[in-house]
Amino acid sequence: MRVTILTHFDAGRSDFGLYMAPYTAPVIVGTSTYVGAGAILLPGTRIGDGAVVAAGAVVIQDVAEGRLVGGVPARVIKAADSKT
Repeated sequence: MRVTILTHFDAGRSDFGLYMAPYTAPVIVGTSTYVGAGAILLPGTRIGDGAVVAAGAVVIQDVAEGRLVGGVPARVIKAADSKT
């Protein structure tokens, strides 16, 4: 559902490209995870088993197992199995 998984970055010949070298890194998505519509997973991130990524979230760092994250950038909201 419009999820974007980026495994590379290259700013090309732009001014920003002078400061940021191109790179590639895998994105690892664990088992029993849920990634909401429109979420963006950036290069080098790992989504742990049983984690939930809210719709529209931008994941810029690893998400621990069983966590619910959301926002831009994505932040931990709670443990995914928590009732509160």
